[in-house]
Amino acid sequence: IVALGLVTNNDEFIQHHSWVVDCGGLSLLVGTLWVAGLPNAFNIADGANGLVAGLSCFILLVLIEVGKELGLGVAVWEILLIGTLLFLLPNVITGKLFLGDGGAYLLGSCLAISILSIVSVAPDQSLYFLALMFYPLADLGWAVMRRLFYRRSPFNADERHLHNYIYSRLRRRTEPLLANSVTGLSIVALFTGVPFLLGQWLIISPWNWLWVLALQLLSYLLLWQWLNKKDAK
Repeated sequence: IVALGLVTNNDEFIQHHSWVVDCGGLSLLVGTLWVAGLPNAFNIADGANGLVAGLSCFILLVLIEVGKELGLGVAVWEILLIGTLLFLLPNVITGKLFLGDGGAYLLGSCLAISILSIVSVAPDQSLYFLALMFYPLADLGWAVMRRLFYRRSPFNADERHLHNYIYSRLRRRTEPLLANSVTGLSIVALFTGVPFLLGQWLIISPWNWLWVLALQLLSYLLLWQWLNKKDAK
C-alpha cells in the first residue's frame, strides 16, 4: 500500500518514499492488486457477524477525520458510515441480516478506492490505513500461502480461517448467534479497534506503524497456530 501513491504520480509521495521510485510498474501492480484484492479479502473475511461492517465503521471514521483535515468532501463517507451502522446493529443482535457477496464487495471496493484517494494526497497515512485493514488482508494472504503450501488451489474455500476457529471454540460454550457475534466483534476490537485508538490517542510517526503491523502479524499467527492445534486434538 506504501507504493499506491505512485499510481497517481504524486510528487509529495515520491518525496517521502523515494526508495520506491525505481519500482515503476511494480507500484502500478500493487495499486491494481489493492483495488482488486481488498473486495475479495472482505468477502472472505465476512464469516462472522459484525466483522466486516465493524472494521469498516472504524475505517470510515478515519477517512472522515483525515478527509476533513485535508479539506476533502466527506459526505459520501458519512452516508456510508450511517448505512453501515444501521446494518451492523441488527446483524450483530439478530444475526438475520447479512452483507452477502454483494455487500462485502461493495464495502471493500468503496474503502479500497477511498483509501487510495487519501494516500495519493497524504502518503504518510499509508501504514496507518494498512494497520486498520490488517485482518482481511492477513486472512486472505495467510489462506493463499497455506493452500499453496499444501499444494491446493488458492481458490478452494476451507474452514481454517481465524474467525472460523474462534467461532468453533465459542460455539462449544454458548449458542450460535452469541458465538458468531462475539467472534466478529472481538476480531474487530483486536485488529482494528486497537490501532484506531492508538491513532487517536498517541502521536505515532508514519514508519513506527511498522511495529504495530509486526505485532499484529505476530498476534495473528500465534493465535491461529494455537487454535489450529486445539482444533486438531
